[in-house]
Amino acid sequence: MNLSNVDGSYNFELDVLDEKKICASLPKMNDAHCLNQLKDMGILISDAAINERSCLYEKNPGEIHLLIGADYAGKLLTGNIKHLSGSLVAVQTLLGWTVMGKSDTINTNKSSSLLVLSLHVNNAKISDLWNLDSLGIKEDSAKRTKTETQELVLEHFTETVSRDSTGRYKVNLPWLDGHPPLHDNKELAQKRLKNSVKSLKIKESIK
Repeated sequence: MNLSNVDGSYNFELDVLDEKKICASLPKMNDAHCLNQLKDMGILISDAAINERSCLYEKNPGEIHLLIGADYAGKLLTGNIKHLSGSLVAVQTLLGWTVMGKSDTINTNKSSSLLVLSLHVNNAKISDLWNLDSLGIKEDSAKRTKTETQELVLEHFTETVSRDSTGRYKVNLPWLDGHPPLHDNKELAQKRLKNSVKSLKIKESIK
């Protein structure tokens, strides 16, 4: 795909992937104070200066049709940054100016709700995402307290301990409750034995 800035003075090509929908619509900047600041700085942004009728879109001008990743975005930054009121910052790219940061203007549309949901996910601990306990499928043995585990071990020992003819004590192995039966590896062992015997016969180590 070939991209260019508004006046066509800069353009470049990039490889893109096609998706039916990239993300929700981007809310249009409507902070009058910040718009006036940008105007005083001579900064042109499409939200305020471009006629929506000249933009290509299907349902609304806030649609996102292209998402530029970090593999290209870094090459487009010029290093020119202007701080606006509040937490907003105007950043210049080779394709034009863009505004980023937190706005004090309240916006209740769908995209704002999606942003809040995304922030909640990003603030979660990554370790919790793969923790079995978070998924509700943690094994019962892992949920028991140390005292409960010790009591079960003592009970198992008392019920299974015995003494053989030589006077030695023996205890059954403490199998996990509800654990599926272990697979039999007899076939695998026989196959390895046959391969070993075959190899030794080839080397004439055995007859």
